[in-house]
Amino acid sequence: MKEYRVKVSRFNPEVDSHPELKEYRISCGEQESVLGALLYLYEQIDSTLLFSYGCRYRTCGRCAIKINGKPGLACETTLEDGMILEPLDHLPVIRDLAVDRSAFDRVIAAGGYISVATGNAQDANAILVPRDDAEKALGAVDAAAQLGLPLGEGLDPEEGGLGQRGAQPVCRSRDSNPDALRPRILSPLRLPVPPLRPG
Repeated sequence: MKEYRVKVSRFNPEVDSHPELKEYRISCGEQESVLGALLYLYEQIDSTLLFSYGCRYRTCGRCAIKINGKPGLACETTLEDGMILEPLDHLPVIRDLAVDRSAFDRVIAAGGYISVATGNAQDANAILVPRDDAEKALGAVDAAAQLGLPLGEGLDPEEGGLGQRGAQPVCRSRDSNPDALRPRILSPLRLPVPPLRPG
């Protein structure tokens, strides 16, 4: 058994004006998860602590909290000395580490995206370009032509350009990092609305 110091955000919006970090000393095994530490804290030290969890197998996302300032799963993260545990940002705090995820659940139920009517894109021919900018652009094209640089290479479908290859994504971050941000809030976690922990 090893002793860990953990700071946990304590906040009751009905009583408190702002959250307060309270430090606890917890005795746990070397490879204990943050969720295991929270359960120990609730069962052995402070039964007023409110947090949420579900499966304990890294699939439901109900135990998601901010761990040292970054969102993460409490069941997946190994406990370290001096950790700071806080509720997720941008969601209303019910109490302590428990947040109201009902708005997020509605987004996920609707397919994971929020649709907002923003109108149509403006016709490019209707956008007035200042004369100076147009002259600079045309001057750059003329300079490139004088240097013998190929203009529009790879864009002509008859020359094996974009038309044959198909459109390539502008952002390649998903190719190098499959966990890159998606249009869902904490998308890799796929958080459903959790029931509050009884007690």
